[in-house]
Order: sequence, then structure tokens, then C-alpha cells
Amino acid sequence: MDVSINLTESKKFNLRVGALIIKEGKILMATNESVDYHYTIGGKVKLWESTEEAVIRECFEETGYTLEIDHLGYVYEDFFYEELAKKDFHEIAFYYFMKVPKEFNPHCTSVADGELAERIEWLEIEKLSDIPHFPNKLKEWVKNSNREIKHCIERE
Repeated sequence: MDVSINLTESKKFNLRVGALIIKEGKILMATNESVDYHYTIGGKVKLWESTEEAVIRECFEETGYTLEIDHLGYVYEDFFYEELAKKDFHEIAFYYFMKVPKEFNPHCTSVADGELAERIEWLEIEKLSDIPHFPNKLKEWVKNSNREIKHCIERE
């Protein structure tokens, strides 16, 4: 069971993780046919699962690899309206920088929201400004990837 709670018919709370997988100036991102943007590898945390366990599980589900965590980078609170679900969301996400092995050659067989086939792509970090993506501050985050944990709040 995911840590995702319908507060009312039009409001929802999510606890999510995101993996910042960076290699050779690129970041690995996912997308699916129902959206016009890219998002980090990751997803909802399951009940009784730590965020660390969740990000490792999500990486495996979306890349076929069990990656190790390098460090926690960001705790991100986001308040937004999701057009597909027709709901206001309050989402708290933990974004982890992951260790990427030399032989990393990911392949995706996962689905978003249980039905939409996802695909993964390496996107050049320097060109992220030209590509719709979430979270919006991702380019800034990965360019300043020191070991300090940062807290961000965004209201869309």
C-alpha cells in the first residue's frame, strides 16, 4: 500500500522518492505517453517502507539495477494541481543522489500508475532548461550537488 492519502475527493497527499542518477553530464529521467514532461526515476513510498528502501526499489523497478545511495540531496514539498487526476496535491519527496556503476545500462519495464508504459532517457543536464521536466529546479539541484541536504518548498 502506497503512502498516498485521499484527504477529500479533490485533495491528496503523497510521500514520494526520486533518484538523481547522473552520468557523464546527463541525468536519467522517465516519461510516459500521458504526460508531456520528464520526471525523475522514483515513485510513491509504500507503507512501512523507508524512503531509502523505496528509492532503491524504484530504481530497480525502473532500470533493472539495484543501485546504492550516495546521499540524500533534497527534501521537496510541492503543492500543485494535477490535471490528469483532477486533484490538488500536497507531496513530500526525498531526492537521493545515487551511485552509478560503470557497467550501468538501464532498461525500463515499469508502468506509471499501474497502466502506462514508461520509458527512460538520458537528458543532458545543460539542456534541461529546454525540456519540460519535474521537479522544476532539477538543473539547479544537480549542478550544486554538494553533500548538504536542502529543503525546498514550491507552490504551483
